[in-house]
Amino acid sequence: MNILVVFDHPRRDSFCGAVLDSFVAGIARAGHRPEIADLRAEGFDPRLPVADEPDWDDGDKVYSADVLAEQARISRNDAIAFVFPVWWWSFPATTKGWIDRVWNNGWAYGDRKLALRRALLIGTASADAAAYAKRGYDEAMRVQLVVGMMNYCGIARADLEILYDVMASDDARAALLARAGELGEGYLRLRTKPWREDRVRLSPLSRSIEVPFQVHALGQDADHIDPVRVLLVEDHMRGDRELEVARANLVDAASQRGSFGERPHH
Repeated sequence: MNILVVFDHPRRDSFCGAVLDSFVAGIARAGHRPEIADLRAEGFDPRLPVADEPDWDDGDKVYSADVLAEQARISRNDAIAFVFPVWWWSFPATTKGWIDRVWNNGWAYGDRKLALRRALLIGTASADAAAYAKRGYDEAMRVQLVVGMMNYCGIARADLEILYDVMASDDARAALLARAGELGEGYLRLRTKPWREDRVRLSPLSRSIEVPFQVHALGQDADHIDPVRVLLVEDHMRGDRELEVARANLVDAASQRGSFGERPHH
C-alpha cells in the first residue's frame, strides 16, 4: 500500500523528525511504500490565494497549479499519515494551510470525497497525558482533527496518536520513538477509536435492529440520523447482513435529504 506521510516541523533534525524516521521505517518493514511530503522543506505556501477559494456554486472548479500538484500526490497514494508537533492543541499553520488549500470544495468535500482508506495523525507534545486530559485538550483535538477534517472528508478509518512528554528524559524519548515504529508497522491493524460509541435503534428498517455507531454529534436524535454526522464502525459491518441493510438505508436517506449544510472554512 502507498502511504503519503505529511511532515511539518521547522527543523528536520528535531525529535519530531526522528519520530518521522521511526514511523516511516515501520511502514517499510510492514511492506508498505511511504512517500514523504515535507511541507517546510518543500516551501509549501499555506496562505490561501483567491485562485484557491472554494466556489460553492461550482464543484468542478479548477484550482491553482500548486494545489493540483498536491492533489495528484494524494491521489497516487492509498492512505495518509501526519507527523507534527502539537501547537495550540492542533496542527501547525503549514499543515492547516495545506488542508485549507488542497482539501478543497468539490475534491475533498462537497460533490466528492477523498478516496483514502486510512489516516493516522501523530502529534508530539511537551506536556503529559494528564495535563491534556485535565481540560479535555486530547478529546478536543480528536473532534477537530479526526471528526472535523478526516471523517468529514470521507476517511472513515482515522486516529490521532499523541506522543506525550517528549522532553521528559532520554529513556522516555527512546520509548516514544519505538512507539512511532510500532505505529508504522501496525498502520492497517490499528482500530479506530470512537469519540462516543452508542447503540442506536434505526428507523425506518424492515424490522428494528440495534446497531453500534460512532456518533459525531452529541444529542443526535436516533430517529432522524444525519448520515454525514454518523459513521458506522467498520469492524462491526463486515459479513453482517443487517448492518449492510442499515448502511444502505442511511445512504438512501442521505441522497433524499442531502448532507447537513456545514462548510469547513471561509
